[in-house]
Amino acid sequence: MRRPLLFVALLCWTLYGWGQGVLINELQPACQRSLSTPEGDHPDWVELIGTGPRPIDLNGHTLSLGARHHRFSSTLTLAPNQHLLLFFDGHPERGETHIDLKLAREGGTLLLIAPDGSSVVDLYSWPELPADVSIGRLPDGSRTWSLFPIPSPGERNTTDVARTRVAGTVNLVSADGHITSHPNNKDRIRYTTDGAAVTDSSPLLTDGLLVTPGRVVRARRMPTNALPGPETMLTVQDGRREPTYISIAGDPVALYNDTSGILAEGAAANFSRSGPAWQKPVLVELAFEDTNSVCPLGLAVAGSGSRSLPKRSFKLFARDRFGSDGPIELPGLGAWDELLLRADASPHALLRNLLAEEVARSAGQHLDVQRSLVVPLFLNGNYQGLYRAMPPKNGPWLMEQSGDEAIDLVDGPGNHALRGSEDRLSMAIEALKRKAPVDSLAMWLDLESLLDLASLDLYTGRADHDLNVRCWRPREPDGRWRWILFDMDLWAPVNENSLERMCSATAVEAPYLPLLLAHPELGPRFIARVEGLLATVLSKAHASQLLDSLYDTHRTAMERDHERWAQVLERPSPRSSLEELHAHVQGRPGTLMMQLAEHTRRSLRTIRFESPDPEQGQLFIEDLPLIGATVTQQLLAGIPVRVSAVAHPDWEFAGWEGLKGGSPVRWIDPSTVRSVKPLFRKAVIRP
Repeated sequence: MRRPLLFVALLCWTLYGWGQGVLINELQPACQRSLSTPEGDHPDWVELIGTGPRPIDLNGHTLSLGARHHRFSSTLTLAPNQHLLLFFDGHPERGETHIDLKLAREGGTLLLIAPDGSSVVDLYSWPELPADVSIGRLPDGSRTWSLFPIPSPGERNTTDVARTRVAGTVNLVSADGHITSHPNNKDRIRYTTDGAAVTDSSPLLTDGLLVTPGRVVRARRMPTNALPGPETMLTVQDGRREPTYISIAGDPVALYNDTSGILAEGAAANFSRSGPAWQKPVLVELAFEDTNSVCPLGLAVAGSGSRSLPKRSFKLFARDRFGSDGPIELPGLGAWDELLLRADASPHALLRNLLAEEVARSAGQHLDVQRSLVVPLFLNGNYQGLYRAMPPKNGPWLMEQSGDEAIDLVDGPGNHALRGSEDRLSMAIEALKRKAPVDSLAMWLDLESLLDLASLDLYTGRADHDLNVRCWRPREPDGRWRWILFDMDLWAPVNENSLERMCSATAVEAPYLPLLLAHPELGPRFIARVEGLLATVLSKAHASQLLDSLYDTHRTAMERDHERWAQVLERPSPRSSLEELHAHVQGRPGTLMMQLAEHTRRSLRTIRFESPDPEQGQLFIEDLPLIGATVTQQLLAGIPVRVSAVAHPDWEFAGWEGLKGGSPVRWIDPSTVRSVKPLFRKAVIRP
């Protein structure tokens, strides 16, 4: 992020309200430690000073930040030479000195407007500021401004710590392990190589410094006559050089100390703890293709059962208290205030998750899936293996991708509301229990989303389907519940009777298979959806091709990850994972259809689906395009399946081979149909 020239702002002086009795004397965005409220907050703050000969009442005055305003609505008196502290904490209910505004760390303009609504009493535009640094008049009430690394909220500003500039950024370059810095000026540069933050006592950096591979260099300009510049970092990789990666540098004490380290092993087991106290400040390097950025963030251990594994998942936080300049930006994933780094430490986890996510997208995106970026991760210069970077499955992510301003978000088997209320979900489940008509259920539930969740849970036999469940709805009268697909790593053995296991649960749990199969309308509809998926995106041929493509894309990275953790994690090799998944995609369709036949007491029929000439048109099964020339699929007798023929330009539908009826959309009964092929002819252009 570009930093404005501070000296220009520091030479500016206010002309508007001089001598009108009150001035903006000091302000601080991104407060971390200089000020605390009784509630334990560290809010932005603004200090006003009385400059006139008489007290002034701020009642009726307005503070303005862009399009947002806060008006003082009761008596608030400022005496001559008095310092009045205003808390920009967004909680005006706490009193007249609590303001419903927030100062932007990247800079902004604050106006104090007189009660007439038009006269500007005072105005100040501040530049981007480092964390915990204030900017104020020196001396108090004067026309000159300075930077204060030790702010003085509510007190007199002094020259002891005042500075007039912030040092620039360091650019580090590594050549054969030797570190040089650019641009080379007279500012002193200090550095560390163990991940710890740079301080006044850190060693001075001299060009040509030799750093051992597998370390991370943190550096910062720290002149005596200016504020320290922003920290930067450089990862000195050991072994194979990764062009794309995420690298985290953190104080070893904050990471590994028995008392406070978030990765401490042994009796402390701090990796199992959560909350703000277990979020530690780190510096993060994001290296993607031709872009490289460094940003201060917060780091915490993420996950539930995986926390005890040697390879752990993490979450990164962009917060003012960590000095973050803005959201975390990743190519193709957008910008987020939080970023999940999923370890995929369980056997087969990476390929299973990637395959399930691709299938969900190809099946019409009825399930919400977090897009992820597979990247190597480094921690204090040490290679940590392969991770999936993704936004968390929370409210901001859902509202960003859906465009909804408010949502209800429910998590877990207990339907715990993370946002809003779970009431409408409980009512929808009760309606499903009563076997309410489909039209009624569709007013509560996105049925396509629920059916796809049930289909994929059944196909994978996911062991924790009842635990890893989350759904949401737009908070509006016609908002319907949709489901999120995540944590698809614990698949059942290919021949396990997942249908019987899921239907024998005593509690009502997602994806509600017993309720779906018992419903007179949804039962056949669910079975037809499973059959459509098995004939298209989950067909043996297509699923195998997709699996091979994912493996080829990530094979080298998976092999390095396996080598990194082979001594401490019992995981199969990437090749073994590929073979296991191939066995699943080849054997699971037949297993599932036999389970469904036994459960419904229906017989199986074999149907051949044949694609037309690709130039002429396309065949769809349950609204899913047939992939490949032909597919032979077992279907349940008496369960109608919807097929449709879509003509390409210059062609028109001409009928079905061997079937009566001319409609391009029809329901077929496997009891009477053995093959399906649409026919097309050249379109006749009539004058």
